[in-house]
Amino acid sequence: MRLFCAPETYVFRDEQDALQVILYGQPGRPDRGSAGAAVRHQILRKRLLPAPRAWDFLSLALSVVTTDLAGHRNGSPDGWTREFELEIAVADPGFWNTQRDAVQAALAFLTTDRWRVSFIEGGIQPTPPLDPTIPAEDCVVLLSGGMDSLVGTIDLVASGKKPFAISQIVRGDAQKQTVFARSIGGGLRHLQFNHNAQIPDPENPPSQRARSLIFLAYAILAATTLARYHDLQVITLYVCENGFIAVNPPLTGARL
Repeated sequence: MRLFCAPETYVFRDEQDALQVILYGQPGRPDRGSAGAAVRHQILRKRLLPAPRAWDFLSLALSVVTTDLAGHRNGSPDGWTREFELEIAVADPGFWNTQRDAVQAALAFLTTDRWRVSFIEGGIQPTPPLDPTIPAEDCVVLLSGGMDSLVGTIDLVASGKKPFAISQIVRGDAQKQTVFARSIGGGLRHLQFNHNAQIPDPENPPSQRARSLIFLAYAILAATTLARYHDLQVITLYVCENGFIAVNPPLTGARL
């Protein structure tokens, strides 16, 4: 399966065997996919200033999550392993094409599929806000709304850390995420994102093998907005997660 993922300003090649995915915008046509419009809007509304390479990594993650939804495992020769050819528009394709082998190996491990990824020009780089918000938090933590991340975040605050909490909105968990962030340590700075990935013909049931990549992309985007990052300090990202589930094993009889 072939996909081209780029902002709506990109001039797509008209190839019938490839799915076009609009990043940070609406599809505009029923035969296109889309992802990330709400993420971009929220970052700009909060007047945050992520690093250019963080935007590129988010573009990669959005593209991969959308691709994961588009690929049908029951159509593969073994009923599981899919093959993807993916072109992604980024601001710095020179750098990202030097990372292709690492990206492809990571995606193969994450989804147990075969990936060929290349990066092209035309990626998003939003105009910096005139009066940016530069958060003073000293680290970033993923806050899912589940027990693991709740306990981990409480422990971080109890140890003296001041985390920036980042969540992926999931049906049934959004309200819990908000309550947890408001309750811990007198209230945490908190961002909730939804990739809103949509494609014309999604796999049913939808695959979520690539979902952890988008969580990390949100966190990296947030980390590069911090004052400590702009002062060239290292930002720690805390992923308080069940170790076995974090490996993302397939939901099969062997998992039981």
